[in-house]
Amino acid sequence: MARSGPRKGLLERVWALFGRRSRTLSFPSYDGERPSAIPPGRLVYAIGDIHACADLFWALLDRIADDTTARMGRAVTMIVLGDIIDRGPDSEKMLRTMHQLSQTRDNVIVIRGNHEQMLLDVLDGSYDALALWLRHGGREFLGSFAIDEALMDPDRMRELIAALQQAIAPPIVAWLRSLPFKVRIGDYLFVHAGIRPGVPIEKQEDTDLLWIRDAFLDYDGPHQAVIVHGHTIVESGPEMLRYRIGVDTGAYRTGILTAVGLAGEDRWIIQNTD
Repeated sequence: MARSGPRKGLLERVWALFGRRSRTLSFPSYDGERPSAIPPGRLVYAIGDIHACADLFWALLDRIADDTTARMGRAVTMIVLGDIIDRGPDSEKMLRTMHQLSQTRDNVIVIRGNHEQMLLDVLDGSYDALALWLRHGGREFLGSFAIDEALMDPDRMRELIAALQQAIAPPIVAWLRSLPFKVRIGDYLFVHAGIRPGVPIEKQEDTDLLWIRDAFLDYDGPHQAVIVHGHTIVESGPEMLRYRIGVDTGAYRTGILTAVGLAGEDRWIIQNTD
């Protein structure tokens, strides 16, 4: 029988784990040649696309809590690489959970994914975004909020958008609008999809950070940082390459949710099935 939430005691461990405030540390610019690193005293976990699979998220968080216990003495940061909603059954639950975690723990960071952006575009009244969203996980999102399926009729788009605007609490919408497109820690840049090769990090287009695939994935040269990303599923396992790390293992269809752990020059993989 599937779990509906964290096992007893895990939430308390999470509060303790991510209740530690992280320090702001500088680190030399990454040159693509020396080993990439996280600043001293830091421990970072980056989680791939959750896609509304709450049970997988809690199971992975359990593994992360165990891993952190074995690496005590470092300031911990957890980064979720976007797409916490859609496709899976628990969009409403994941929105509440991640909103609570990120608002009450200053070292839990949620990156904006293309699915969060589609939702915001729909809430802003875009019919084009609504049609795209419904084809790519939006129906499951609406189901998690118990919104009437009859409103998904193409002739009732205005009603559907209005129902969605009523269903999602304003503080959660405001939080979604505040989600960053990218976060840098040491030699690592955390984004949802990737970056445009050859374009300085500070000049990257938000659309690329949310949606890019081939132009980024097919490039095997160095960037200004090692890119940690989700968005593109690698069912054969996470990609641990020299200049990028891909951790979307298709949780909603494989049952495997993946995180990469980073400390100093070390990298390691944690999964909910470990």
